[in-house]
Amino acid sequence: MLLGGRREPFLAACLATLEGALDLLVVDLNGSCPENERDLQQSALHASGRLLVEARPFSNFAEARNHALGMLPPGEGWVLKVDADEVHDPEGLTLVTRGILPLLPDRVGVVDAWQMQFMQSFRYVDGLERRHDWFLRRTPELAYSGGVHEQVLGVRGRRLAAPYIYGHYGYVRDPGEVLAKWKHYARLGDHSYDPEELDRAVAEGYLDEQASRCLRYLGPHPQALTRLRRDLETDPSHVARFDRLMEARGRVPGFPRWRTRLRILWRALALAQVLPGPGRSVVLQLLARLVRAI
Repeated sequence: MLLGGRREPFLAACLATLEGALDLLVVDLNGSCPENERDLQQSALHASGRLLVEARPFSNFAEARNHALGMLPPGEGWVLKVDADEVHDPEGLTLVTRGILPLLPDRVGVVDAWQMQFMQSFRYVDGLERRHDWFLRRTPELAYSGGVHEQVLGVRGRRLAAPYIYGHYGYVRDPGEVLAKWKHYARLGDHSYDPEELDRAVAEGYLDEQASRCLRYLGPHPQALTRLRRDLETDPSHVARFDRLMEARGRVPGFPRWRTRLRILWRALALAQVLPGPGRSVVLQLLARLVRAI
C-alpha cells in the first residue's frame, strides 16, 4: 500500500476488511497526514504485529511500489497491491487468500479479481472492470515500471481470475479533490489527462460528466463502511449533493446483473479446473457470495 499526504477517508474501512486475509501489510508512507497515521495505528493489523510502515519521500509510483516490495521479508508466496480507497468483502477476500492461493499449482502466476467503481455516491457505479495483476506470485524479478499507472514486470505463469468483487471508492470524494488527483497524475506523465484542460475544469462540469455514465447499484456495501456512508449521505456533503443531482435526472439504467454474473462465471470455471476438490468448493462459495453482491 502507498499512502501520501492527502487524507484517505476510506483507509480505516479498508484496513478493517483486510485484517483476516493478510499475513502482512507493508505501507510506503510518502506524505504526512495525522488522520491516516492514526488509522494505521488503530488498526487490528497494527495491534497484531502485521503492519510494517516506512516513511520516505515520494518520487513516482513505480519506485514507491518497488520499495514496498523490498520491505517484504524473503520468501515465496503471493503479493496483493492494495489501494487505500478499496474496501473489501472480508469473508470473500479471506476465501481467496486462505482457500485458493495456497492450492494453486506453480504454473499459475497471476490471479485477477473484479472491481466495482463507485462514482461520487454509494448508489451509483461506472460499471465493473477486471482488476489485472491483483495477486502476483512472488519471483526474484518481480518489479514495477512507470511513473504513473505503473506496469508489473517479472511475472511468470498463467493468468486466471477469481469470482471476487470489491468496491473502489476513490471517486466518492469531493470533485475538487478528484481533479487535483488527475492534475498530479498529469504532472507524473499520464498523457490521458491534459493539464491545461484540467486547469479549466470546474467541479460542476465534472459532476455532469460523471452523472452521464452512472448505473444504479442496489447491492450491499461492507459493514465497515456503515458509519462513513451514513455521514457522507447527510447534507451538505458532496455525496448527498450528487444523489440529488441523479434523482433530478430521472431514470438511471440499472447495473447489468445477469450479464455480469455470466461473465465472471465463465472465468471462474477456468480457475476451478486447476484446483483440487477443496479449492473448487471455495470457488462455489465465492460464486454464492457474488450472487448476493450483484
